[in-house]
Amino acid sequence: MYQEKIEAYWNDPARERELVAAISRLVAVKSVKGEAEPGKPFGAGPAAALDEALKLCAELGFATTDYDHYVGLADLNDKETRLHILGHLDVVGEGSGWSTDPYTCVEKDGMLYGRGVSDDKGPVVCALLAMKAVRDLGLPLTANVRMLLGTDEESGSEDIAYYYSKEPYAPYA
Repeated sequence: MYQEKIEAYWNDPARERELVAAISRLVAVKSVKGEAEPGKPFGAGPAAALDEALKLCAELGFATTDYDHYVGLADLNDKETRLHILGHLDVVGEGSGWSTDPYTCVEKDGMLYGRGVSDDKGPVVCALLAMKAVRDLGLPLTANVRMLLGTDEESGSEDIAYYYSKEPYAPYA
């Protein structure tokens, strides 16, 4: 019943441009863990990435919450939350061997290159755009989907532990 609507939605070339632009925004933020600062528990980079991601989420029409710059949330609707999607915005250092700037998303031969494209900024954007598609297509939901945007997965996951010390687990993740 919904398959044709979903396929038509994703076959629109504007969707790919939206995807690449959103990934590029997040890749541009060097979000390697640094020294803790007031309001920035994992340093300036992860905090900046969370700020940019929450701005993107708001632009996509999601209600957002910032848990002290440990974790950000994007809620699809105001129903009871039944599903958590976990993602993270921090990256490990870029290392060597890059032929392009690691903090500039580059498309080459149908592939995207940049720090965090596959772990985990790209998948975060994919999940957010899937949530947006559900809303845009008016697919019926009886519960909320919540995206958790972590900032410390690469260095110990204190971010998610902090969030779950304050909030319950969803039945599904």
